[in-house]
Amino acid sequence: MNSRSRLPVSRNVGAVALAVLATLALVAGCTSGKRSGDAADAPRSGGTLRLAVAGLATYDPATVVPTDQAEMVVADLVADGLTAIDAQTGGVVPSLAESWVADDAGTTWTFTLRAGATFSDGTALTAADVAAALTRVAARGSATLAAARLEGISGYSDLVAGRTSALAGLVVVDERTLTITTTSPDVELPLLLGSPVYGVMKAGAADDATSTVPTSTPGLDGRLLVGSGPFSVASDDGTTVHLVRVQGSGAELNGVDLLRVADAAAADAAVREGNADWAPLSGAAAAAAASEATLTSTPNSTASPESTGPAVTAAGEHTVVKTAPLGAEEFFGMNVTNPVLTNPVFRQAIVKGIDRAKLVAVAPAGLRASPAIVPPGVPGAVEDPCGDPCRYDPEAAKALVAQAFPGGGVPTVEVDTDDLAPDVALANAVQASLVAIGVPTTVVVKPFAEYQRFVTTGQTQLFRTGWVGLAPSAGAYLDPLFRSNSLDNLTGLASASVDTRLATARATTDDAARVSQYQALEKDILAMSPVVPLGSYEASVRLSARVENYVQRLDGTFDALKVQVGSS
Repeated sequence: MNSRSRLPVSRNVGAVALAVLATLALVAGCTSGKRSGDAADAPRSGGTLRLAVAGLATYDPATVVPTDQAEMVVADLVADGLTAIDAQTGGVVPSLAESWVADDAGTTWTFTLRAGATFSDGTALTAADVAAALTRVAARGSATLAAARLEGISGYSDLVAGRTSALAGLVVVDERTLTITTTSPDVELPLLLGSPVYGVMKAGAADDATSTVPTSTPGLDGRLLVGSGPFSVASDDGTTVHLVRVQGSGAELNGVDLLRVADAAAADAAVREGNADWAPLSGAAAAAAASEATLTSTPNSTASPESTGPAVTAAGEHTVVKTAPLGAEEFFGMNVTNPVLTNPVFRQAIVKGIDRAKLVAVAPAGLRASPAIVPPGVPGAVEDPCGDPCRYDPEAAKALVAQAFPGGGVPTVEVDTDDLAPDVALANAVQASLVAIGVPTTVVVKPFAEYQRFVTTGQTQLFRTGWVGLAPSAGAYLDPLFRSNSLDNLTGLASASVDTRLATARATTDDAARVSQYQALEKDILAMSPVVPLGSYEASVRLSARVENYVQRLDGTFDALKVQVGSS
């Protein structure tokens, strides 16, 4: 899925870059981009994976759009972070850091880098390099979601405001040791840092504004492409970017070719015709491929696999479509501070009076109806955490409207949206549902850029929005959206109880207990009716039959260390 132009990402990043988941103990095991010892350099031949990509604007981890699957995949190939996310379990595993531990207060984390960590050019990678990379991301506070999610690190506000050039919460102890101090306990910090958006690029090179994939000029300035991942950029002729496995990499593949194509349809065709091995599907291509889909196994997935058998390419090869949950959701937010929507009974009437299935029918391909805030694929996600309050029941909704306004005088509800066609269609469908239960409704359409600013003003009523989590955790959704002092809390929900319970969950070291806390929180937040949940997205890809050991993560990336390309 590539919804980079639709999903609201963060109020802290100009509110809506409309585009668009660990523990205190040390974690065993390793799926980092590099191996140590003789095995790292033993001859391996996993083939060359050909990725068909359209509109690839950057592979700099600090600037990729989290809902752009191709950008996230490429960033993950060229840069490692302190940690990584296991594609099978959704848990955190070592990457550049071999271990980490928090102090007794749960606010200072000590990360120990693995011995011999290097950049793709062979130069040593130290704790100072990691600190520089994270500081570079955080300094973009008003520009990216990646920066916004680092707001819990001490000194973030001073850095973003320009009062200092250093992030106080990052302290380099020695070449292999970095401490990160947060303003409050956050046991899921290592999980967050496993996102590809925190991959480490070599200082100086990555800071150049031209550190993007060229679209016309042949060749690349290698100075701009020094990453820390399992692959490095070897060449670019304007049509194909050739990545090669770096020395010491744990990847099975020999290399990865990025084949530039015009659009999603062309990417799909490239795989069908045997010219590529992987293509993300979106729009019409995703809809057409739905009947071919084979669900990728992901933690706690509630979706059901569908398959009508593989397609046959023009080259005589088979292809398969695999679909997995994507950590992106869509909903209509309700500004609970607006006089029209302060009455919780009226908000519940609105939720019950909107036919979610009809809305999803006019939404972009890939959106699946769901009455949840935390999407499928997130460990501990509940299929229906809302229950009756979110169940479509127009007669009950009419009764709630009468209860909220026993003397009549139902106020007119304003449905706010940008001017993109899918979003206008959603707003019109909402209007029709509300009018049917006796709620006067108007649709207010604003130009895209204006709407981006408008949703941060507090003047909204019922507004289209969404979210993408950077970590496979319920906290990555509930905390930024509903914590009272969060810059991403666009609904204005302010509950001391919710704030306390969120803080408690962030400090709970027992995984099962923390998951249970988030499940109860999600149910109680939905009972307050601050949002009309629509559904969550799925990410579909077409693969050639040559691709082996492909497992997709919640962020749309895959485990590039295990993938191989056979000869079939």
